Amino acid sequence: MCSLPHGQARNQSDRLTARENHVTVGVLMTNGSSQSPALPQAAVAALERGNTIEAIKIVRLERDIGLKESKDLVDAYLKSRPDLQRRLEAAQAEARQGFVRWMVIFLALAAVMAYFVMQGK
Repeated sequence: MCSLPHGQARNQSDRLTARENHVTVGVLMTNGSSQSPALPQAAVAALERGNTIEAIKIVRLERDIGLKESKDLVDAYLKSRPDLQRRLEAAQAEARQGFVRWMVIFLALAAVMAYFVMQGK
């Protein structure tokens, strides 16, 4: 029988499970095969929408693994799917362009407002 209190036994069990999952992730990442690591369907859908962070969160929650392991799995999946990786990079570039566009508009409006405020004084 285990002489540890229930909470400590559970924590040790969780750490052991996390270590086992980490080893499994390492094997998937370093086995050199062209087979991609299986991701939950919701994570794949998030990647197809261009949302890498959401995919990492889904993998982390469904697999009950750490953040680094989840990110490594998603990265390995993307490396095995170059078409998806290109679409994801294109979506991220488009999002950056949209941000820059809005920032330029905001700064222009701020400059116009500052001009009118200065003229009023």
